[in-house]
Amino acid sequence: MLTSLSGSQQKASGTVFPGVYLLDMEKQRINRTFTAYVEYDPEVGLYTGSVPSLPGAHTQAASLDELQQNLREIIELVLEERHDHAETVSACQFVGIQQVAIDL
Repeated sequence: MLTSLSGSQQKASGTVFPGVYLLDMEKQRINRTFTAYVEYDPEVGLYTGSVPSLPGAHTQAASLDELQQNLREIIELVLEERHDHAETVSACQFVGIQQVAIDL
């Protein structure tokens, strides 16, 4: 579960920024949506996916269905790892993706 900290809890635990939550997986589970960036690499014939809000959460697969399952698994693994080390998970909001063209 993602829980925000009260002022006294923030002081006791150190610096916590607004919109940052601690992951407590032993309490009630909640549904949270993560945004993944997906690309297809024709050189190797694989889809790659990464979750910008979770450093280390990236994977690959031969199909989009397999990639979806792999992304779920890696998100859960990263969240469990962060929980084990009492690390925070920020509550980022997806805004969009921009393509930038440059002349080379």
